[in-house]
Amino acid sequence: MLNRWMISMFVLALIGHSPAAAQEAVATQASQEVVEVQEKDGKVSLDFREADIRNVLKVLALKSGINIVASPEVTGLVTIQLNEVPWRQALDVILQTYGYAYEQKGNIILVTTVENLKQRREDAMLLAEQEPLITETFTLNFAKASDVIASVEKMKSDRGSINYDERTNILIVTDTASKIELVSNVVGKLDKTTPQVLIEAKIIETTFSDSENLGVDWITQATIGGSTRPIIWPFDDETDSRFAPDAFPGASGGDFTYGTLDFSQVQAVFEMLATRSDTNILSNPRIVTLDNQAAQITVGSQYPIPTYTYNEEQARLQVSGWEYMDIGIIFDVTPHVNSAGFVTLD
Repeated sequence: MLNRWMISMFVLALIGHSPAAAQEAVATQASQEVVEVQEKDGKVSLDFREADIRNVLKVLALKSGINIVASPEVTGLVTIQLNEVPWRQALDVILQTYGYAYEQKGNIILVTTVENLKQRREDAMLLAEQEPLITETFTLNFAKASDVIASVEKMKSDRGSINYDERTNILIVTDTASKIELVSNVVGKLDKTTPQVLIEAKIIETTFSDSENLGVDWITQATIGGSTRPIIWPFDDETDSRFAPDAFPGASGGDFTYGTLDFSQVQAVFEMLATRSDTNILSNPRIVTLDNQAAQITVGSQYPIPTYTYNEEQARLQVSGWEYMDIGIIFDVTPHVNSAGFVTLD
């Protein structure tokens, strides 16, 4: 009976001490993990104390949206504190500090030791040298082969070659299959039509009297309002402002609404001005140019300017020739067409 009681007390003692020991072990492990992780404006703030480097990489993978895979050789504890840095910069700092490296393929980052990464790259180079060479031709429809070859020349391998035939405008590439695929993607993007832009200008001479100001004192109202809002398209709803109160006396409201005029509306204004007896359209020049190609519109004439030489026998200057100078209104414009089809002029 005594032995049974002593055994029971021993079992109870074990049961009573087990939870405390487990809690202490958990607390010890928790004290060695991530202390704080914050994210703000695409940047992360990290505070690790004795954290497993694999857990650190998991946190960075979660914050960046990139798959980060660590090789079995990546082990150890990390203690580091970073405040508001880009996740890739944080990854670089952590790996460089603890002697690791990485390479990225698409959406996957492989973290390994420097020695392993070096060996992987050497093996990849050996495999590339053993990969057979093939030849592919690319017929260019819009771009010149002589211009394209300058853009793709650096993409070939050491064993590859890129040439072109000027007569047929064909690009000839000899290289491995992977390199040819890379060149093919770039050539497809370069061989496209260059957008053409029609630029039209109107030179108008007109006069406005005080009765044609539509009852608006533009200078006074704009000066009083002191608007500092940008007048650049596109405009949002917040751009409407009562910066010119009572600009139209007697009207229902005094708000200005910013906006832009399309070509048809501008044309309507020109036609309205043309109906006035004291308005003359002096010139309406047009010019067609290519995207990113400078063009010049000249409205005027060439004025002759004499050049002189000194006549020693007669001891005077004589006209020896003429030089012509463009005089008038000269527009130098360079159009830029973006992927959405919008045109900006420089």
